[in-house]
Amino acid sequence: KFTACFRSQGADVSSPRCTDSSPSSSVLTKDAASGLVISARQDALSINAEAVLFHGTSATAVEGILSSRFDKQKCKNGLGGRGFYFAESITKADEYTSPSDGEHCVLVCRVLLGRVQVCADRDLSRQQREGFEQSVKTGTYDSVLLDREQCNGTYREFIVYDATHCLPLCVVWYKRQTS
Repeated sequence: KFTACFRSQGADVSSPRCTDSSPSSSVLTKDAASGLVISARQDALSINAEAVLFHGTSATAVEGILSSRFDKQKCKNGLGGRGFYFAESITKADEYTSPSDGEHCVLVCRVLLGRVQVCADRDLSRQQREGFEQSVKTGTYDSVLLDREQCNGTYREFIVYDATHCLPLCVVWYKRQTS
Protein backbone atom coordinates (compact mmCIF):
# COMPACT_ATOMS: atom_id res chain seq x y z
CA LYS A 1 0.00 0.00 0.00
CA PHE A 2 1.48 3.30 -1.10
CA THR A 3 1.66 5.80 1.76
CA ALA A 4 3.75 8.75 0.61
CA CYS A 5 6.47 10.01 -1.64
CA PHE A 6 8.71 12.89 -0.57
CA ARG A 7 10.95 14.92 -2.82
CA SER A 8 14.58 14.81 -1.81
CA GLN A 9 14.98 18.16 -0.05
CA GLY A 10 16.83 17.09 3.09
CA ALA A 11 17.59 14.23 5.40
CA ASP A 12 14.55 14.35 7.67
CA VAL A 13 12.64 11.35 6.36
CA SER A 14 11.34 10.53 9.85
CA SER A 15 9.02 13.56 10.04
CA PRO A 16 5.26 12.90 10.02
CA ARG A 17 4.38 11.30 6.75
CA CYS A 18 1.75 12.82 4.50
CA THR A 19 -0.36 10.39 2.54
CA ASP A 20 -1.28 10.81 -1.08
CA SER A 21 -4.73 11.95 0.08
CA SER A 22 -3.42 14.97 2.02
CA PRO A 23 -1.88 17.40 -0.45
CA SER A 24 1.41 19.06 0.37
CA SER A 25 4.07 20.71 -1.74
CA SER A 26 6.61 18.11 -0.57
CA VAL A 27 4.45 15.11 -1.45
CA LEU A 28 4.05 13.41 -4.80
CA THR A 29 0.91 11.45 -5.53
CA LYS A 30 1.06 7.76 -6.39
CA ASP A 31 0.41 8.55 -10.06
CA ALA A 32 3.12 11.22 -10.15
CA ALA A 33 5.61 8.90 -8.44
CA SER A 34 5.01 6.12 -10.95
CA GLY A 35 5.48 8.66 -13.74
CA LEU A 36 9.00 9.44 -12.50
CA VAL A 37 10.36 6.04 -13.37
CA ILE A 38 11.90 6.15 -16.81
CA SER A 39 12.49 2.72 -18.24
CA ALA A 40 16.16 1.97 -18.54
CA ARG A 41 15.35 -0.83 -20.98
CA GLN A 42 15.43 1.23 -24.18
CA ASP A 43 18.40 3.49 -23.54
CA ALA A 44 20.51 1.57 -21.05
CA LEU A 45 22.96 0.29 -23.61
CA SER A 46 23.57 3.58 -25.39
CA ILE A 47 26.67 5.56 -24.50
CA ASN A 48 26.16 8.16 -21.77
CA ALA A 49 22.89 6.48 -20.80
CA GLU A 50 21.04 7.58 -17.72
CA ALA A 51 17.86 6.30 -16.12
CA VAL A 52 15.56 6.84 -13.19
CA LEU A 53 15.76 3.69 -11.07
CA PHE A 54 14.81 2.35 -7.64
CA HIS A 55 17.22 1.80 -4.73
CA GLY A 56 15.90 -0.19 -1.77
CA THR A 57 17.48 0.26 1.65
CA SER A 58 16.66 1.03 5.29
CA ALA A 59 15.19 4.30 6.58
CA THR A 60 18.45 4.97 8.44
CA ALA A 61 20.47 4.53 5.25
CA VAL A 62 18.06 6.82 3.37
CA GLU A 63 18.67 9.55 5.94
CA GLY A 64 22.43 9.17 5.45
CA ILE A 65 22.16 9.18 1.67
CA LEU A 66 19.98 12.29 1.65
CA SER A 67 22.21 14.18 4.07
CA SER A 68 25.60 13.24 2.64
CA ARG A 69 24.97 11.37 -0.65
CA PHE A 70 25.80 7.76 -1.44
CA ASP A 71 28.91 6.52 0.39
CA LYS A 72 31.00 3.70 -1.08
CA GLN A 73 32.39 2.89 2.37
CA LYS A 74 28.89 1.80 3.39
CA CYS A 75 28.30 -0.45 0.37
CA LYS A 76 27.87 -4.15 0.88
CA ASN A 77 29.72 -6.55 -1.37
CA GLY A 78 26.99 -7.91 -3.64
CA LEU A 79 26.91 -10.17 -6.67
CA GLY A 80 28.53 -7.46 -8.82
CA GLY A 81 31.05 -6.35 -6.21
CA ARG A 82 31.11 -3.29 -3.98
CA GLY A 83 28.85 -0.75 -5.64
CA PHE A 84 25.49 0.98 -5.66
CA TYR A 85 22.67 -1.29 -6.82
CA PHE A 86 19.54 -0.07 -8.62
CA ALA A 87 16.56 -1.78 -10.23
CA GLU A 88 13.91 -0.97 -12.81
CA SER A 89 11.42 -2.83 -10.67
CA ILE A 90 10.29 -1.59 -7.27
CA THR A 91 9.63 -5.26 -6.44
CA LYS A 92 13.35 -5.96 -6.77
CA ALA A 93 14.30 -2.84 -4.80
CA ASP A 94 11.83 -3.89 -2.08
CA GLU A 95 13.94 -7.02 -1.44
CA TYR A 96 16.65 -4.76 0.04
CA THR A 97 14.42 -2.72 2.35
CA SER A 98 13.88 -3.11 6.07
CA PRO A 99 10.78 -1.77 7.83
CA SER A 100 10.66 1.30 10.05
CA ASP A 101 7.44 1.45 12.11
CA GLY A 102 5.83 -0.96 9.64
CA GLU A 103 6.73 1.09 6.58
CA HIS A 104 9.39 0.47 3.95
CA CYS A 105 11.17 3.07 1.86
CA VAL A 106 12.74 3.09 -1.57
CA LEU A 107 14.72 5.89 -3.15
CA VAL A 108 13.91 6.95 -6.68
CA CYS A 109 17.22 8.04 -8.19
CA ARG A 110 18.57 9.45 -11.42
CA VAL A 111 21.52 7.23 -12.28
CA LEU A 112 24.24 7.95 -14.83
CA LEU A 113 24.98 4.58 -16.41
CA GLY A 114 27.36 5.65 -19.18
CA ARG A 115 28.77 2.65 -21.03
CA VAL A 116 27.09 -0.45 -19.61
CA GLN A 117 28.73 -3.87 -19.33
CA VAL A 118 25.94 -6.44 -19.69
CA CYS A 119 26.17 -9.78 -17.94
CA ALA A 120 23.44 -12.39 -18.42
CA ASP A 121 25.38 -15.35 -17.02
CA ARG A 122 23.41 -17.51 -14.59
CA ASP A 123 26.37 -18.35 -12.36
CA LEU A 124 29.11 -15.79 -11.83
CA SER A 125 32.63 -16.78 -10.90
CA ARG A 126 34.62 -14.83 -8.35
CA GLN A 127 36.86 -13.67 -11.20
CA GLN A 128 33.85 -12.31 -13.13
CA ARG A 129 32.53 -10.46 -10.07
CA GLU A 130 35.93 -8.86 -9.43
CA GLY A 131 36.22 -8.02 -13.12
CA PHE A 132 33.08 -5.85 -13.11
CA GLU A 133 34.53 -3.19 -10.85
CA GLN A 134 37.93 -3.48 -12.54
CA SER A 135 36.38 -2.81 -15.97
CA VAL A 136 34.90 0.40 -14.53
CA LYS A 137 38.18 1.43 -12.86
CA THR A 138 40.06 1.03 -16.14
CA GLY A 139 37.46 3.09 -18.03
CA THR A 140 36.26 0.30 -20.29
CA TYR A 141 32.74 0.60 -18.81
CA ASP A 142 30.93 2.96 -16.44
CA SER A 143 28.39 0.53 -14.96
CA VAL A 144 27.24 -3.07 -14.97
CA LEU A 145 23.87 -4.57 -15.83
CA LEU A 146 23.21 -7.93 -14.21
CA ASP A 147 20.48 -9.17 -16.52
CA ARG A 148 18.89 -11.72 -14.23
CA GLU A 149 15.69 -11.34 -16.26
CA GLN A 150 17.34 -12.96 -19.27
CA CYS A 151 19.07 -15.81 -17.42
CA ASN A 152 16.65 -16.49 -14.52
CA GLY A 153 13.41 -14.77 -15.51
CA THR A 154 13.63 -12.39 -12.52
CA TYR A 155 14.84 -8.76 -12.51
CA ARG A 156 17.57 -6.58 -13.99
CA GLU A 157 19.96 -4.80 -11.62
CA PHE A 158 22.25 -1.92 -12.50
CA ILE A 159 25.45 -1.33 -10.56
CA VAL A 160 27.48 1.87 -10.53
CA TYR A 161 30.69 2.25 -8.57
CA ASP A 162 30.94 6.04 -8.44
CA ALA A 163 28.74 7.85 -5.91
CA THR A 164 28.65 10.96 -8.10
CA HIS A 165 26.64 8.95 -10.67
CA CYS A 166 23.67 8.56 -8.26
CA LEU A 167 21.24 11.40 -7.54
CA PRO A 168 18.30 10.76 -5.18
CA LEU A 169 15.11 12.38 -6.48
CA CYS A 170 12.58 11.30 -3.89
CA VAL A 171 11.72 8.75 -1.20
CA VAL A 172 8.73 6.47 -1.59
CA TRP A 173 7.21 5.20 1.68
CA TYR A 174 4.86 2.22 1.59
CA LYS A 175 3.41 -0.63 3.62
CA ARG A 176 3.49 -4.16 2.35
CA GLN A 177 0.11 -5.81 2.09
CA THR A 178 -0.14 -9.26 3.59
CA SER A 179 -2.61 -11.78 2.34
